[in-house]
Amino acid sequence: MPMPRCLMPYQTLVNYSFLVSLMILCKHVVSSPSITSFRRHWLRRNLIQCEPIAISLCQDLPYNLTGFPNLLNDHNQHAASIGLHEFLLLIESRCSPYSRFFLCLLYTPVCNEEYSLILPPCRKVCKRVQEDCEDLMNSFGFKWPEFFSCPCSRYHLNVGHVGGAAVTGAQEEHTS
Repeated sequence: MPMPRCLMPYQTLVNYSFLVSLMILCKHVVSSPSITSFRRHWLRRNLIQCEPIAISLCQDLPYNLTGFPNLLNDHNQHAASIGLHEFLLLIESRCSPYSRFFLCLLYTPVCNEEYSLILPPCRKVCKRVQEDCEDLMNSFGFKWPEFFSCPCSRYHLNVGHVGGAAVTGAQEEHTS
């Protein structure tokens, strides 16, 4: 089964121009001599630091860098691993061909080293895994976790070709 285009953040740099501009500004402000040391410390502490994925369940995916805090506010890979393993049923049951990828994107999101950004899974992936797996969780007496109900980006990757040249960017998804 081919991967949906919005599942491919590792293949291209997403044009999140506002976020990128904000991160560049933050990096500039951190190095500014006019900023107080407290503010400089706070800004440095809150920039995402990319690191290699150490969680074995997520190591053979098409990306290898993640950042913390992640989308679920885990501050390190140990905490992320504990949370991720609570949902092994979704992976082992194979209720969705994208469940492992989705869970890894939540717990070990793609990290863009150049801009210190983490990239969330797209809403289509969230919805697909929920549609595929929610009934299974309900059958075991578990409600679909609210934080799985698409805390994801309302953007998806727009990857296409124009005159033989690859075109990438972010487009807002319209949901009905």
